[in-house]
Parts: sequence; C-alpha cells; structure tokens
Amino acid sequence: MFGIERLTLPGVIAHYLVRKLGVEAEVRSAIAAGAGRVVVIGAGFDTLAWRLHREFPHVQWIEVDHPATQAFKVRSLKQARNLTLLPHDLAGSRPLSRMLDEGSVPTVILIEGVTMYLTKEKVAELLKDCALLAGPLGRVILTFMDMDDLGSIDFRGQNRAVRLWLKLRAEPFLWGIPRHDLIPFLRSCGLCDERVIDHSDFRRTFLTPRGLEGLALARGECLCTCFPTHS
Repeated sequence: MFGIERLTLPGVIAHYLVRKLGVEAEVRSAIAAGAGRVVVIGAGFDTLAWRLHREFPHVQWIEVDHPATQAFKVRSLKQARNLTLLPHDLAGSRPLSRMLDEGSVPTVILIEGVTMYLTKEKVAELLKDCALLAGPLGRVILTFMDMDDLGSIDFRGQNRAVRLWLKLRAEPFLWGIPRHDLIPFLRSCGLCDERVIDHSDFRRTFLTPRGLEGLALARGECLCTCFPTHS
C-alpha cells in the first residue's frame, strides 16, 4: 500500500490521518462551545459520529449519505438514541434544511472530502443550505481543494494515473478554489470564514509534536471552519 502511495501521491495516507485529526478537533471545539447537533454529510465509512455519540450523549449525531453507501452501516451498526442515519442523495433537489429542523439547535455541519466531487453550482447550493441549517450559533466545517496558479485542483505532485483512476471510478475532481477567492465565495453562500488549515498547519499541529516533522505529507486539500453570517 505504501509502495503504491509513493508511486502515485506521496504523503496522501498521512494527509488523510491528519485531516481526520483536524476535523475531530474542530468538532470537539464546537461541542465545547455549545453545539447540540452534529450533521455529517457524505459520511461514507467514516467513524466520527459512531465513536463520539457515546462520549457526548447530549449531542444529536446525524449521518447523511447516499442510501446505497449507507446501507452497509445500517446493517452493521447498532441503533442508538442520539445517532441517526439519514439517507439522502446530494444530487437531488431537496435541501437538507427542509428535512431537519432549521436552526432549532446550534448545529455543526461537517462536509469532509465531498466538495471536490461536486460542481461549483452544487457546492454553492449545498453551503447556502448548510448556513440555514447550522443556525445563528452553529458552524460549517468543510474541506476543499486549493486551486494552484495554473488552475489545477489536483493534489500537488500527484501522478497522472491518479486522475485517470478517479475518472474510471466516476469520481473526478470537479471543484476547487484559490485561497484568495475563498472568503468572497463563502460570503456569497451566507458564511464567513474563521480560519483555514493547510498542510503546513497540519504538520505543525499533529506531526511535529510527535517527532514526525520529516514525514511526507500531501498538499492541496485544506480544512475550513466558517460561521453563518447572521451569527
């Protein structure tokens, strides 16, 4: 596995690990600030909600995912009072804010590893909906691809075979944005930016304290925490 990584995209496994650590830290921070609901969009096989729903029984955890993908979790996980698996196709037209109580409780919305597979128009539509769903005291946590000066939204230095593989899997990257365009885009979606965490921040926060500052780390995907503009 690591041999394939070195040939295709060095450091991507470490990137996924520190991304997970960064996301969990942001979610924990939001709960400490009073969030009473966490909505994970496009959860896939991620375990965040399943692990933390027992640690935070007062928080309502909701996973939103395509029914076909979510079916595996429905069959495998035990039912829990504060954990809901909500089938929903993001390609559809029905907004989440109409399926859940809009702004009824301060809500954290997590969109991890999803936006790059959507068109710009769909990303904007999703973020506007999330701004409503989060409520005045909520927040939205998302990852996005940082477009480089040449207009590429790929990971830096990735092998050309990666793009071909994603295309064959019908999962090509469709959207990314330069860092300097992010704040205006978020504001157009009803969100204001608080901070963006990139590979250098991940390295300083999670790798260096563990003596792993020399570990290869893929670059290109960033983590952003933002708030509804009416907060």
